Amino acid sequence: QKRPTGAPLADPGMPSSHAMSLFFLSSYLCAAILAWTPTWMPAHRTAAMGSLLAFATSSAAWRVRAGLHTPAQIVAGALLGGSNGGIWFELT
Repeated sequence: QKRPTGAPLADPGMPSSHAMSLFFLSSYLCAAILAWTPTWMPAHRTAAMGSLLAFATSSAAWRVRAGLHTPAQIVAGALLGGSNGGIWFELT
C-alpha cells in the first residue's frame, strides 16, 4: 500500500516498520513484566505495561498525524510487531 498523498517518502509504507518496532518492544517488555516481576503489586505492573503501550500507541499515531502513514499501515505494523514480540519472548 502506498503512503498517503503528500508524504515526503516514496517507498511503500505497508506495514509501518516504526509501528512494528514500537509494538514488538512493548509487547516483549509487557510479557517480561508479567514473567519476571511476580512480587510487584498488580497496580504497578498494570501501570508499567499501560505506559509502554501508551507510548507505542501515541508514537505510532504521530506517524499518521505527520502524514507518513495511513491508519491501516499503522494497525498492520502494530499487529505484526505486537504478536511477534510476544512470540519471541516465549521462544527465548
